[in-house]
Amino acid sequence: MAMQEAIITTSSCRNFLHKLGLRLVLVKQIHEQDCYYRLGRAGGVRAVLPVHDIASYSTMVTLVNFDSTVSATPNAVDFYDDQLAQFKIQLMNKSGNPSWIEARARGRPRELQDHAWRKTAWLR
Repeated sequence: MAMQEAIITTSSCRNFLHKLGLRLVLVKQIHEQDCYYRLGRAGGVRAVLPVHDIASYSTMVTLVNFDSTVSATPNAVDFYDDQLAQFKIQLMNKSGNPSWIEARARGRPRELQDHAWRKTAWLR
């Protein structure tokens, strides 16, 4: 599945990762400095992705692991869900039909989503 299609057809970070073939693992907390020691096959961590959220004065660390899992805290998943919804709206604004994606992002009734989906079939 193409990444753009995965973004448009999903409503959460967990579903997006699933469509890309990754599994989300929730952990209570992740210490950023400890993660860098685990980089590499021996430690099991492929990449460390720190996000410094200025609004909450916190750093949310996400780990991409060699076993096709992504480790994140619940706060990070909430943050990424919000970011995904905003990105989907921007993506559809560029394509000229934000109504369908805004309905999906905000959880509007299925009838609204289906109507807008048919109208944007040429985008896919």
